[in-house]
Amino acid sequence: MNGWPMAGGDLGRLMRERDWSATPLGAEGRWDPNLRAAVELMLPSRAQIVLFWGEDYRAFYNDAYAPTIGDKHPQSLVSIIIELRTHCVRN
Repeated sequence: MNGWPMAGGDLGRLMRERDWSATPLGAEGRWDPNLRAAVELMLPSRAQIVLFWGEDYRAFYNDAYAPTIGDKHPQSLVSIIIELRTHCVRN
């Protein structure tokens, strides 16, 4: 477990516990600074926020957004987002 991100409730905890080096995004220390900044701003927000990143639309979202996707959480965190993107367009 690492110390980033500092905030974020359950989603922040899930992100800290994840081995990012085993994902296509790679270790979080090597992420684009813009992605890190956006995640830091999004996680503590009370507004429902989902952020799609990269050519394959990997999803980051906050605790406020998690109930919106029901039983797809937490599996949807940074998964390839065809289904979640469709959900967002419909609603």
